[in-house]
Amino acid sequence: DARVLQQLGGLEIREAVLGNGSLDGVELFDVLLVDQLVDWREEFSKWWVVEFKTVKFPSQGTVFDYYIRPEDKKFAPWNEILPKFDYDPELSVQAALVPTSETCRLHYWLEMLIKASVPVLFVGAPGTGKTAVILNKLKQLDEDWVLAQTSFNHYTVHHTMQNVLEAPLEKKAGRNYGPPGTKRLIYFVDDLNMPAVDLYGTASPHTIMRQHIDYNHWYDRQKRTLK
Repeated sequence: DARVLQQLGGLEIREAVLGNGSLDGVELFDVLLVDQLVDWREEFSKWWVVEFKTVKFPSQGTVFDYYIRPEDKKFAPWNEILPKFDYDPELSVQAALVPTSETCRLHYWLEMLIKASVPVLFVGAPGTGKTAVILNKLKQLDEDWVLAQTSFNHYTVHHTMQNVLEAPLEKKAGRNYGPPGTKRLIYFVDDLNMPAVDLYGTASPHTIMRQHIDYNHWYDRQKRTLK
């Protein structure tokens, strides 16, 4: 909606503070920006402060520690909007996600990008909580949303991925398909790097996802027509 798009695009410095890049319309989030030698968040923050000297940034912390408060367009710490954690004794410890500034930041931008219908890709080393953070947020979506979830493995190929994409859809007018009724559909694909790579360096499940993102269609395999 207009409010979401305004908050996403109203200030150019937001993208820099977020620390995300863009690859052909897919937003990239690096969940882990610290390797064994260099703290890249710290290095990026130093560069940002020097590069954008006209922006009055807080003297303490890094650019990743703040967001722009929509009400007054000022920098505010993420812990200002950190939700309260109430442990549910019926849940297992593994299923509980304790909010932190990091999860708050990722949830905030994930929600904004979902509302704006922008594909999102979380990248990071194994065990950094990418899946847990995403699923925790997706479970909070209201009844207006339909969630289609799948995980890739070494043997996932393009036609199995197309079956996953088509499963939650119903026939609309003409050659159009969509989620039931007026609901909105979101696909969550886990373990994106798992499919085998062919002789040409391509993972075929990625190609049909890319086709849908770029052109909003794929092909009917029986009729060989746009779908």
